[in-house]
Amino acid sequence: MNFDIAYRYAPPPVIQIVRHATEIASANPLLSRQQNPYPPSTFSKRFKLIANVIDRAQDILPPIHGWALQGADIGAGLNSAVLNNTTPGQIFYQNGTANEVYHQAFNILTDTSSPPIPYGIVMHYPHDTEKVVGLGVDIGTGTSGITLTNPPYPMVELSVPRSRLVACKQNIPYYPLKREFAVVKAFRDQDVPDGCVWIEFLPQCAELPELPAGRIATHEFANRGICFEDPARIHWIKYSEVR
Repeated sequence: MNFDIAYRYAPPPVIQIVRHATEIASANPLLSRQQNPYPPSTFSKRFKLIANVIDRAQDILPPIHGWALQGADIGAGLNSAVLNNTTPGQIFYQNGTANEVYHQAFNILTDTSSPPIPYGIVMHYPHDTEKVVGLGVDIGTGTSGITLTNPPYPMVELSVPRSRLVACKQNIPYYPLKREFAVVKAFRDQDVPDGCVWIEFLPQCAELPELPAGRIATHEFANRGICFEDPARIHWIKYSEVR
């Protein structure tokens, strides 16, 4: 018997059953959601980090959902991590070998200054409390352990060791008193401080600019990772299994 012909011309009832099952899945939103529990994503070597306010009803004013992470200059090579909606936001990349990325041992970097120099996300440990840790985007490779989550974690997002992230409306001493920022902090308590809101950072796909001559930064070990086209517009009610 020619098995190739037998397979190609399978009995009509089998084809009808497969087609019927596909039509049922397409017509049944619940079934489709079970088969596709994650929002659509793609891959890129670069990304912006977009704030997703976990409880939109508790968002601070002005609302910060969808704002991008970037650094606010507080000194030579030092930046406080803040949210901004008036500029494009900084472009980050996963820096490490494929093996380091697999074992969550990579760093998240961005190129700043002229010529470009690598800056990393760091945790600024205060002396007076262990509950709140300020985040910065400082010159260097950043704090070890700040990574993007990988499967089997249910969703790709920024992960900070032993902490959850909050954004707090406050002044930064380096700037005029009347100017307020949405300052990002790693919070280790269960209660959200007044004027703050729980957030998470989702990667939004971006283009990584070519490095100019004379740069100190390098993209040799910039690795591809999962990212979303527009995380601020994801309708999470469709993906209740991961939210």
